[in-house]
Amino acid sequence: MKKVLFYLAFLLSACHLYSCGNDSDLSDDPAFIEVPKELTEKEKELSETAEATSLMLTKAIRFKNLIQENGTYCSSVYIYSRTVSQYKDNPQKLVARIALLGFTEVYLSTPQKSLQGTDSDGYQWLKTFIAGAHKQKITVYALRLSDTRLYVDNDLLYNETGWIDQYNRSVATNEKIDGISADLEPHILKKGGESTPSGLDIFWNSTSNYGIGKENDQLLERTLNLLHIAREEIAPLRLNEAISFLYQPKINEKKLSFGSTPQFLQYCHSVIVMAYYYKKETIWSRSKPVLTAAGNTSKQTVSICVKTSLNTYGDGGDTNTSLQPQGWDYLLETIKYIYDNGRSYTCFRGMDFFEYEGLETMWEWINDKN
Repeated sequence: MKKVLFYLAFLLSACHLYSCGNDSDLSDDPAFIEVPKELTEKEKELSETAEATSLMLTKAIRFKNLIQENGTYCSSVYIYSRTVSQYKDNPQKLVARIALLGFTEVYLSTPQKSLQGTDSDGYQWLKTFIAGAHKQKITVYALRLSDTRLYVDNDLLYNETGWIDQYNRSVATNEKIDGISADLEPHILKKGGESTPSGLDIFWNSTSNYGIGKENDQLLERTLNLLHIAREEIAPLRLNEAISFLYQPKINEKKLSFGSTPQFLQYCHSVIVMAYYYKKETIWSRSKPVLTAAGNTSKQTVSICVKTSLNTYGDGGDTNTSLQPQGWDYLLETIKYIYDNGRSYTCFRGMDFFEYEGLETMWEWINDKN
């Protein structure tokens, strides 16, 4: 009886929100994509496991229809330790929520102790989550290779790739990690900066260190060398890298010789352009040079990443970089705008979202902006 009442409530909610049966009331705005009156069996199963409300279900279907575009594109979401802790007793619910939203990939926090099995609970959680994700045809990338100490100690890279290999050798096929999502950010390596490792001999400076062969260029060369090593170490697993939208324009201005999109794609299967902003037009304008440089000879190699975090992991409350304050409807509008522009590029892969905790906050809102 509870299931019957749930789906009746869903249909009534969908009809109320989207004026079922009255085409004149429907809008072309992506926020008002018509939701099917009948759920698929998969949607029913996922919504039960996800414990999604009827409103969350309608929002998820609209979101999924935009990011997947009939299965044409890939889309990923970052999942960090706070989300893992929130779902530590129910990884299946997290998988169901991600699948219901239509994600085809995840970039997942994978602590060393969980990979090595010294944290038995974390190890088991990884196995359960990854097996569940694979059942839903979701690819799982480990979030590794972000430690700035890699710039002064290559051995740390071998440690990290070794942990992934150790984990994969210890689990069943359906529990294996599919690749590594790297986040090497040379532009944060400022002299005296919090993220700058001891022993680093060159530093990023946006005012004085641009120029062919200067320190910014050298740091990007080191970044590419690290990715080259990583690609060889983890093969045949996949490798992607999050890149700043700033690199390619500086290449175009002849202020850098390293850091072009094609150079990153020499060693990475794909790149993720961090185009964080609160306006869709700026997000697109920041991404376009990267797509243009990748060209139409490379198929689906560039993902555009937007930020849905606000006062969650990786965000200190900067409303200029996050879409969260703009609300769910504007998020959908942004997705549609990016896809409308991106689909003319063969290299356009889809959109990624930083990160799940912030996105889930928006998804659970009763109103567009709570």
